[in-house]
Amino acid sequence: MERFGTPNANALTPRQVSALPHLASAPSLTEGARNASIGRTTLNRWMDDPAFRAQLTQLRENTADLTHAATQGVIFKAVQVIAESLDSPNPFIRLRAVRIAISVALRTDEAREIIQRMDVLDESLTLLKQQR
Repeated sequence: MERFGTPNANALTPRQVSALPHLASAPSLTEGARNASIGRTTLNRWMDDPAFRAQLTQLRENTADLTHAATQGVIFKAVQVIAESLDSPNPFIRLRAVRIAISVALRTDEAREIIQRMDVLDESLTLLKQQR
């Protein structure tokens, strides 16, 4: 089988490389395999390959990072609109903006608290593992 890139046995084939974007962007591996026109058996064989699995994981992480950055940009724009709405001459728009701003602030505080609790739990688990 012809390998893509270096002669390393863990290198990916051109077919694997071309399938990666389909697999990374689909909501399930089955749908990704269908979009990439590969059979489920082939996908299962590829998933047993650590190099392929690592590339797919990396691509998924990169996709998630890009999506997160894009979402942050949209959120920033939305916050700007809400902030501008606080100065609206229409009292109904101002009131709605106030309610949204307070709701978002409360949810943000709750999320931070949950993250802090999870961090404490994670540290506790790490300590327990180290004691074993």
